[in-house]
Amino acid sequence: MATITTKNELSYVEIVKREVGGQTLKIAEIGEKQNKILEDMPFYEANERTSEKIGTRSSYPHGRRKRLYRGDSKGATQIKPGVETITKMQTRSVIDIDAVDNAANPKQQRWIEDKGFIEGLYRDQAVDFAYGSIAAEPEAINGFITRFDDLSLDNVKDGGASAGDVSSILTIEFGRDTVYGIYPKSHPKKGIDKKDMSIKDEYDENGDPFEAYVTKYSAAYGLVVKDPSAVQRICNVPLVVDYTLTNDIGVNPRILIDALGDTPSGGDGYVVIYAPRKIYTQIQILAYEKKNGFYMLPDIFGRMVSTFMGVPVKRWDSLDVETILT
Repeated sequence: MATITTKNELSYVEIVKREVGGQTLKIAEIGEKQNKILEDMPFYEANERTSEKIGTRSSYPHGRRKRLYRGDSKGATQIKPGVETITKMQTRSVIDIDAVDNAANPKQQRWIEDKGFIEGLYRDQAVDFAYGSIAAEPEAINGFITRFDDLSLDNVKDGGASAGDVSSILTIEFGRDTVYGIYPKSHPKKGIDKKDMSIKDEYDENGDPFEAYVTKYSAAYGLVVKDPSAVQRICNVPLVVDYTLTNDIGVNPRILIDALGDTPSGGDGYVVIYAPRKIYTQIQILAYEKKNGFYMLPDIFGRMVSTFMGVPVKRWDSLDVETILT
């Protein structure tokens, strides 16, 4: 039986496991269950402290056929330079000392209180990878939807909806020459940091002090798209779930075939299809019924994964209601 292939590089969740570990990993795993992009995208050290200088090949030299007494052709490739920046998200948990010390298990209680802050940080990152915008916030990164927001682009396809709530399906091919994440160069913890600031004086809304346990969490990361064809966006997809399967899923499977065919590997590389929750639910129903090219396949751990023509389909909750593109 066929199985889902996996990557060799470290994902964001795997970096957290190695660099932070412990209970923080549990939150990372919670985040990736709803936003699989955090589990899938490989991360590399940037070639600069706060950015990655990239070169995209824009032309290739051509050879010519051998002819007697004629020399070899000459030429050189042309490289289009670019820079992808790194952003830093941070949060600080502030917990009244009595809320911890009076608990039956103070260490566990502090973790429970911290948990919500960390969950929020991971959700922010997942939103960043989708909708981050340097134009709206100069310190941010440009997410996939922000980069590819025009139907005139070759890698943006129309899902067909002209009214109602819509979102996007993204087909992404990951790799060092296509799409990957970055963390700051020479950072001792690969961009991830947890700092226990111990007990500090904090202040309420009246400016009165109280003692609190303070922990600071931060994550520095960036997104690199070296080959735009590695990201195929199907926009204007209706956010609907049809349990009876009397209607289509909102996107014609032929459009998905077109999107996969337009990736650099034609869908044969490390490619993942991402869908918002409602569309992902519809795809799971179709996969269960083995309809329209959707079916279930086991991954390397034996878990059943929804697929389209063998390509895994995963949930990305941060893909939200979008403006209809015309």
